[in-house]
Amino acid sequence: MDREMMRKKLLDWRPEGYLFRDYERVKTGELPLQDFIRIYEADPENLMYALEPESINKELSEERFFPPDCDIEMRRPPRYYPLFYHKHDFFEFIYVLKGSCRQYLQYDSVLLKEGDLFMMSPDLIHGIQTQKDGLILNVLVRRSTFLDIFMNTIRENSVISLFFQSNMYAKKKIPYILFHTADSRLISDYLVDMYAERERHDPYSSQMMYHLLCMIFTELIRSHTADMEMPPQTQKQHASTGALIDYIVCHYTDLSLQQLGEVFGYTPQYCTRLIREATGLSYQQFLTNIRIHHGEQLLKSTSLTIAQIAEDTGYQNPETFIRAFRRAKGCPPGAYRKTLTLSP
Repeated sequence: MDREMMRKKLLDWRPEGYLFRDYERVKTGELPLQDFIRIYEADPENLMYALEPESINKELSEERFFPPDCDIEMRRPPRYYPLFYHKHDFFEFIYVLKGSCRQYLQYDSVLLKEGDLFMMSPDLIHGIQTQKDGLILNVLVRRSTFLDIFMNTIRENSVISLFFQSNMYAKKKIPYILFHTADSRLISDYLVDMYAERERHDPYSSQMMYHLLCMIFTELIRSHTADMEMPPQTQKQHASTGALIDYIVCHYTDLSLQQLGEVFGYTPQYCTRLIREATGLSYQQFLTNIRIHHGEQLLKSTSLTIAQIAEDTGYQNPETFIRAFRRAKGCPPGAYRKTLTLSP
């Protein structure tokens, strides 16, 4: 299916959309409740979502949304989908294909318009409500996949790398960033292509979706940083330490505290203070966290030996990496890798 055919398919009504639209008619008194129930009794799951959205599980996990061989998933919620608050342990991006919607957060709400791309952190309590004929695409990304993209694609000092490192390593996280991309057909095309790959679902689709997402991030950094918004208080909080933390994440394999201080013109003691304020960890603890995160990703996504992974993550010998990994994960890296191959 070519891009324009897929775009047209995405804009088509889903059957559930009629159900949720008619429930809006129930709320305004235009349609009697009993008639509504009778019309849609053959769809009890969505009928329950309309009548009792509070009954939906509010804590969602990767296992529920991602098949075992899937690192990036996409959803196309139906029109008029009911608002319900929830949170999950993966990253979520919302793109407005048409119309508008309102993203509700725990203590705030953000109006999203056509072409807006809203990136949310894991564990953020939120809910979405489309406005009339608003249509959105959800992009769901495993934490480990976002880590892999960060390590290989967007490590330079940018707003997306700041968003990532705050959510992986900082005490105070950036809850969201919003890009206004209505003037960019490119972002829309990449997302439509991602959805086409999801529908195609052949042995190459996962890699295609991964690389298209990398292209989206790169285009956002290149062309849309000036069109970006984030909560003002978090932008101020991370302004002083973001570059420092980002530099450590990008150079952690052979970076000493003395070298870090020389790069930024700080004393080692001041660097230590900034790191602890940002992450709650000492410099060495922070380095170890980054190394173990990266080592874990290499165990999942490559066939490198333990010795090679130890070298790639900055350890001088495999034994030191094995001990650090065991302390962090409760088992040595070899045993950890075996659990991955045994997973269904």
